[in-house]
Amino acid sequence: MEQNPRRRIERKITLARLGMAFEAAWSALLWPLVIAAVAVAAIVSGLIPRLPEWPRYGLLLALALAFGWSFRSLATTRWPSREAAMRRLERQSSLSHRPVSTYEDGLAPEAASEAGRALWEAHKFRILEKLKNLRAGTPRSTWRDLDPNALRVPALLLLAASLFLGTGSIRGNLADTVRLAPQAAAIPVTVDAWLKPPAYTGKPPLMLTSPAMTERLKAGGEILVPENSGLSVQVNGATQPMLRFFAMTGKNEAGAELTDVQSKVKVDKGQLKAEAQVPRPSVIKVFDGATELASWPVAVIPDAPPRINFRNEPKSEALGNLTIDWHASDDYGVASVTSEIGLSDNQEDGMGFATDGVFLFEAPEFPVALKRAAPKKEDGASSANLSAHPWAGLMVEMTLEAKDAAGRTGKSETKTFKLPERLFVHPLAKALVEQRKQLVLDPENAAPVKRLIDALLIYPDGLVPESGVHVSMASISSRLGNVESHDDIKLAIDLLWQTALAVEDGDLAGARAELEALRKELQRALAEGAPPERIKELMKKMREAMDKYMRQLAEESLRASNRDRINSSNVRQAAKSLRRTCRR
Repeated sequence: MEQNPRRRIERKITLARLGMAFEAAWSALLWPLVIAAVAVAAIVSGLIPRLPEWPRYGLLLALALAFGWSFRSLATTRWPSREAAMRRLERQSSLSHRPVSTYEDGLAPEAASEAGRALWEAHKFRILEKLKNLRAGTPRSTWRDLDPNALRVPALLLLAASLFLGTGSIRGNLADTVRLAPQAAAIPVTVDAWLKPPAYTGKPPLMLTSPAMTERLKAGGEILVPENSGLSVQVNGATQPMLRFFAMTGKNEAGAELTDVQSKVKVDKGQLKAEAQVPRPSVIKVFDGATELASWPVAVIPDAPPRINFRNEPKSEALGNLTIDWHASDDYGVASVTSEIGLSDNQEDGMGFATDGVFLFEAPEFPVALKRAAPKKEDGASSANLSAHPWAGLMVEMTLEAKDAAGRTGKSETKTFKLPERLFVHPLAKALVEQRKQLVLDPENAAPVKRLIDALLIYPDGLVPESGVHVSMASISSRLGNVESHDDIKLAIDLLWQTALAVEDGDLAGARAELEALRKELQRALAEGAPPERIKELMKKMREAMDKYMRQLAEESLRASNRDRINSSNVRQAAKSLRRTCRR
């Protein structure tokens, strides 16, 4: 016989009571679960959150009352009794005459004889044989009986559909369901984007979200824009808007994400505003969380640097003017042309310089002006008088540089030539310019120059034509005798030039300078597109300056011829004296 049959029977009775309790609770939860499924589906689907305020509150109250009422069965549920559990065991085990409860019966004291106990033990043994296969049975649902119309099935399907197909997020719909303020109007998700080529290209912006662009992209086309075009994107109504860039692979497909594209992004309450530059071919994508809202494959037209070259060799003109012919071009327009001049290593008298004097002076500036603003191609000719510069007469190297609006530059080949110098005819002017050259090449040795200027000041009357020139030469001599720095040398060099011009041209130098200044101003006004009134005013002033220059030229020619006749003998005598002074 089994060692402890009572413990096994008690365990079966406990399992039967648990099964009966679960069946009762499961039956009582049918309608609470059905009502809860309907309520959750109405919230998650967005139905209740979109109702007006009072209908929403009324529906929530009705659902809450129905949910509370449905718990009345669960409130009356009790723990199954021991006797009921025994009856369940007997039914599940198909036992008749209640053997489970009979096993717990005892022998009456009146029958406690030897024969009675033997009979009772045989009876107990027969009952235990029946209880060997005692089964508590698995819990069984009674929902089919409680819900004959199967309302639970559409409720469950409605819940599943709302979870997968509902609009908005679950958290957002729940917050909108219990809100006290009026519901804000739903904002549809919209994307606006456009590409703005740099202003210097002259190309119009491209609307990326236009119907024409959408059809073009559907046909497999790509967007072609100039380099460094600006991208502007605006997204409204999104929950997690993002702008991302990807490398473009074959067939306009997105490759690895580009992390080095700098963009300014501002996100505020589902609205995104972003600006960036497109430096290279890329696929631009806009996301709302993990959902792709838009995609644009953008190819870039590289911005080539400008090109410039000399059309002819630089040439010298009258009075030391330098003229160069050049050709410049750029795909979007040349913004400016500049020149760079430097001393050449190869001079007429050999390599390099004996002293460093010429390096005390900055390189001359040769202005180059465009005829019109931002031309794509232009053949130009520029002229300037650089004969006053200390480097005049030396071999120099010139390079032209063109720049476009994007800041890219292109350089021409380097031309080596002799920087034009002015030819002086007047003997005194020639002597002063020669001493100026000596001072430029060897500024540390100013004493010989001072002695020669002093000698010129004491020679016969008529050699120094005017008192102003005499004072200027005396000032130069005094400065060279009291040199303290290179600035004194530079000032003496400048004064020597001004004095030589005054001797050679007289009043003609001022008239020529005025005419040259007006010419440059008129050229600049034409290049910058000045109004007609300004051009007319400058033309009038230039005609007046030209008349003045012609009068001065005629007067100077007359004075020069008279001076040559009167002072020819004095000049020859002064030249002989100067040679003797130089030999000493």
